[in-house]
Amino acid sequence: MEVLSEKRPEITFIYNKHLRSDPMLMGTVMVEMVIEPSGRVSRVDILESTTYNPAFELELAQAIETWRFGAVDSAEDPLTVLYPFSFSQ
Repeated sequence: MEVLSEKRPEITFIYNKHLRSDPMLMGTVMVEMVIEPSGRVSRVDILESTTYNPAFELELAQAIETWRFGAVDSAEDPLTVLYPFSFSQ
């Protein structure tokens, strides 16, 4: 949750950028991310979205792929996290 809070400004920036070209952009994007024991995000999938804006969803997923979470014991399995991002004006 700490990383998600830290990254909120980045997500807001992406949303505001796409909002300029799509003033009605709003909705929820359900993201599945796989976090490796190193803390690196190895996969991001958009499971569902009500934004109906593929360019926005793609940029959101690409940003999440660059995130780094805290490392854990390398013997741990990758962690799959589902997280809903909600956007409204």
